Amino acid sequence: MDITVEIHRLVDQYLEHPRDDEEKRLVEASRALPIYRGWGAILLLSETGKVIAHEDEWEEGRFEDAEEPFRTISLVMAAERYPGLKSLLPSRPPGASDCSMCVGKGMVISEQFFCGKCSGLGWVENAT
Repeated sequence: MDITVEIHRLVDQYLEHPRDDEEKRLVEASRALPIYRGWGAILLLSETGKVIAHEDEWEEGRFEDAEEPFRTISLVMAAERYPGLKSLLPSRPPGASDCSMCVGKGMVISEQFFCGKCSGLGWVENAT
């Protein structure tokens, strides 16, 4: 499946039933799929598979690349919500081990929060 086509389809689907006018305006401006909205910021997945952020205090139309761990956590969230986007997740490398903090689940504290050690992947690369 072409990931660009899939994200484009999901953006169009979102725009048919937006959550609110502000989010709709950001999606239309960026042509990106909203993944997470929190206090003062929204993380979106661009049609190229890049995670971008928009913060309330930025001028309209300003988007920046999301930084780690938010980038990886956003990809995990997107893949959970939209199974067709799983190919955006990093592949578990040979020799990687289950995360000791979340025991391979990717979530902590009664599975309510993404693990800060593995960014929700459930695995960590072993140091060489």
